[in-house]
Amino acid sequence: MHANVDALNPRNELNGKQLARRAKTQISLGADYAMGAWLLGGNVLSVGKRYDDAKNTVALDSYTTVDLFANYAVNKDVSVQMKINNLANKAYETSYGFNQAGRTAYITVRYALQ
Repeated sequence: MHANVDALNPRNELNGKQLARRAKTQISLGADYAMGAWLLGGNVLSVGKRYDDAKNTVALDSYTTVDLFANYAVNKDVSVQMKINNLANKAYETSYGFNQAGRTAYITVRYALQ
């Protein structure tokens, strides 16, 4: 299990404006659970409101995303991972005009060369 909280005062000392693309708060929570050959887990990321420009005229909304994964170890060399990012299909931007991916799913097969 992991948790991270960032609480900042991202202020430009010359003009008192909030620094561009810097949220005052960001929270990340996650947990993994091992059960035999399975490893299950998820993460939640919440980012506060921020501005895209130095003048603080272009606001970027806060957002929260949820990611889940399941990993199955077939044997000591092979594993299969299924992953879903942005489970709730949240529309958000990390920079003005640059929409981030909606819900995405991945399946990965890994083979370790020994």
